[in-house]
Amino acid sequence: KIRVETIDSTGSKFAQPLATSWLVETMGPNCIFTPIADGSLAVNLTRVEDVVQAQGEIKLSLRTDCSRCLERLVQDFKFPIALPFFPDGELPAGDEDGQLGADQMNCLTYVDSEIDLGEIVHDEVVLELPTKPLCRTSCAGLCPQCGVNLNLQPCDCPEPVDPRWAGVKGRKVN
Repeated sequence: KIRVETIDSTGSKFAQPLATSWLVETMGPNCIFTPIADGSLAVNLTRVEDVVQAQGEIKLSLRTDCSRCLERLVQDFKFPIALPFFPDGELPAGDEDGQLGADQMNCLTYVDSEIDLGEIVHDEVVLELPTKPLCRTSCAGLCPQCGVNLNLQPCDCPEPVDPRWAGVKGRKVN
């Protein structure tokens, strides 16, 4: 956590290693990604009156399995951070209809003059991680019948027949 009064208008640089054990706890027990090394957080914080702007990035190296072929893979991620923080209860108001603009959607708040960067890491990482990680975009996956990895070898399985069409199989149309 960072005290807001320690940040001035010229900016304060903040760099913090993200311990593997903390990342595992932050990402949660059901996360399909596992950190393989400590990550890093580098943020420049600037303040104008009570509003703090955070800009920087989170770097992580994570292990997971390809969602198509199930091969183990390691991916390096860089998650950009560009977020304004407002004192609790002082978020910018929407227009006269109450609609928020794009620049008002990503606003965060801080309480008791402290900004919790741990929340930023959690939110940015969870939102940016792919839901179906791939070893490569052209991954052929596994054969649904025999289970062979189609990236490594072809299989001789016959093309599966959709069971909904099995009743008309072999009928001839005039």
